[in-house]
Amino acid sequence: MKKTPLFLLIIFTHLFLGLVSAQQPFVNYTQADGLPDENVLDVAVDQNNHLWFATQEGVARFDRSSWVVYTTHDGLASNFVNCIAIAPNGDVWAGSDAGVSRFDGTTWTSYNTSDGLLNNLVNHIAVEGDGTVWIAVTGGVSSWNDTMFTNYTVALGLPSPMVGFVGIDDHNNKWFATWLGGVAKFDGQSFTVFNQDSGLIDNNITTVAFDSAGNIYLGTYFGITVLDMQGNWLRNIEHADGLYHEAVMDIVFDSGGRMWAGIFVDYLLDGGITGVADSIYYSYGMLDGLVSLLVNRLAVDHDDNIWIATGGGVSMFTGAQLSVSTLQPKPVVKVYPNPTQSLVHIEAPEIQAADLLLTDLAGRVIMKGHMLHGRSMIDLSGMAPGLYHLIIKTPDQAVSHRIIIQ
Repeated sequence: MKKTPLFLLIIFTHLFLGLVSAQQPFVNYTQADGLPDENVLDVAVDQNNHLWFATQEGVARFDRSSWVVYTTHDGLASNFVNCIAIAPNGDVWAGSDAGVSRFDGTTWTSYNTSDGLLNNLVNHIAVEGDGTVWIAVTGGVSSWNDTMFTNYTVALGLPSPMVGFVGIDDHNNKWFATWLGGVAKFDGQSFTVFNQDSGLIDNNITTVAFDSAGNIYLGTYFGITVLDMQGNWLRNIEHADGLYHEAVMDIVFDSGGRMWAGIFVDYLLDGGITGVADSIYYSYGMLDGLVSLLVNRLAVDHDDNIWIATGGGVSMFTGAQLSVSTLQPKPVVKVYPNPTQSLVHIEAPEIQAADLLLTDLAGRVIMKGHMLHGRSMIDLSGMAPGLYHLIIKTPDQAVSHRIIIQ
């Protein structure tokens, strides 16, 4: 990797800080501020606008001025907490690798397979309006009605036992995001499965979200698929449309109806967040002040701040309150023809000069080139058929495009 001379780095740092200090969109929190651990796997906002974080060293509560940390000494099933959710009555539910734990404001009570939970490895928790708790586990889904668990598996209609996320729409339909099986809608009686045959961009679903019109947004490692409330395919959202890149970890909507996507680090690319305002996509990463490129989950607080749980701490993003004129969209890149057997044309009018890297799926660089004046062409004749990543790198950002060689 080419190293930047120290004196240039110092000059750049001072210039950059001078540019962003007037309106820095991120406020960051780490162990130095009170987090028990900086690998934060989930975040939730309670009715008092306080924040709850799932970490590898317990659950952390932040009331905007002080921190409280809960561990197994307080009754948690495990300190390795994967997910967290807030019930309508204010109870806090935490999922771990040893079951689930409920906090009623005073006491933590834990449940595991001996109590009827399908599996102790909990991936996600969602609570519907009547207080029923839905728990995605390795093996299927468990629901808790305050007296007993009911379990749902492949034998009952799930398309895959690997359930990673539960979304609940305004009609109390449950949408179970699975690995390899697409998404399953459960109406309380039966399952309806949506997968690539239904138009999904991928069968590995990371998250589910709903806009104000009832449309369903399904996050994957290859972008976002949008369905209408009946499950009909509407469109896909990919990097070419404006996403930071396509490894989507979470999706939330703010009170203005704007979509925010959490993007995980992928190969040579940074993770970050992408927001959509007036059909324009705006992306932010570590250069903008995000605490870490390892984005895990998002939450929106009562003031429309976006909270980002990452592998390096927590960031609060105030950009939802910034005017559109202050936001910086990612450049639009066109790559064609794609799929291809030989020549590929690259057009990026907003990028005057960039390095081009072609990598395989393992991230190995197999071809290098350059782009000038927003245009370039590369010859892929003789390359083995398959899926590749084209990386367009400028001094301050990287843009990725998938290329299929036939």
